[in-house]
Order: sequence, then structure tokens, then C-alpha cells
Amino acid sequence: MDHLNPLTPEELDHSLKVWVKIAQAKHFQVEIDSLTKSTLDDPTIAAKSPLKTLSPFVDSHGILRVGGRLRNSQLTNDRKTPSILPRHSTLTKLVIQSAHIENLHAGPQLILAVINQQFVIIRARDAVRHQINKCVTCALHRSKIQQQLMGDLPHSRVNPGFPFETCGVDYA
Repeated sequence: MDHLNPLTPEELDHSLKVWVKIAQAKHFQVEIDSLTKSTLDDPTIAAKSPLKTLSPFVDSHGILRVGGRLRNSQLTNDRKTPSILPRHSTLTKLVIQSAHIENLHAGPQLILAVINQQFVIIRARDAVRHQINKCVTCALHRSKIQQQLMGDLPHSRVNPGFPFETCGVDYA
């Protein structure tokens, strides 16, 4: 039987970049086109674009990233300028699910903090909450225990009467 070689970290990183590019091309093609056609000194994004406040740019791999003020820091490039992911893509859902499971079904704030180290998701809080609400394990832990309702007492127990007027015998 042939032994298959496991995937290397470089292969996993490359495949993630490819899927990020595919998701971005599907959801942000207008912004990518306008950024690649504009000059480097004057990037133009439509005023109504959800990416306008992120000061995005397209890196050398063709991935749309968040601009910022951390260019001189010693962080890795992925931490300085995280990739932008759309809210409604399958890749975004998989990234959220993976972070949720790897962090032992943590809540939305921790999941957001973990994901924001590598990605910026448009309307991330809503996307994370939506995925956590679909988690079966978390739904089971959130469920409330039902309280048993007591049945009504019989007539002989609630109305006054003479001693031993009504009595019962337990044979067990």
C-alpha cells in the first residue's frame, strides 16, 4: 500500500491564499479592479463600498488586504495587514467554524479575537453569532432544563375531614 505524504505547511498556506483570492474575486471584484487600475498614491474605492473605511490594497499575491499604520512593526505580514473576507462566503463560514471548534466552542468575542489576527470579516460580529447559533453542541449547552409540573392533590388531601375517614395502605 502506498503511503501518502501529509500536506506541508507551505502547501496549506498556499491553498488558503488561493481560496481567499477566489472568495474575494466573487464578492469584491469591483473593488479589486478599481484598486489595481488606480495609481499607488491615489487608490480609489466607491464611497458606498463596505471596504472604504479599511483603506484596502491588493498585495503582490493579488489578495485584498487591510491597510493600516503597522507597516513598521515586527509583526508578520498577515498580522500587520490581514486579508479581507466577505461575510456571506463559504470560506468565511469554514474559518469561523474552525476557530470555534479549535477554541473549544468559545463565545463570539474570543472567536472574533482569534479570527482578527489573520482576517478581517465584513460585519464579523453578525457572521460569528450566526455560525455559533447553528452549532449543535453549543445549542445543547444553552438549552434550559424543563421543570416538572406537580399534579393536583386529590380531594381527600385538601379538604378537612375526620381522622381515618380516608386512608391508604402501601403494600410495597
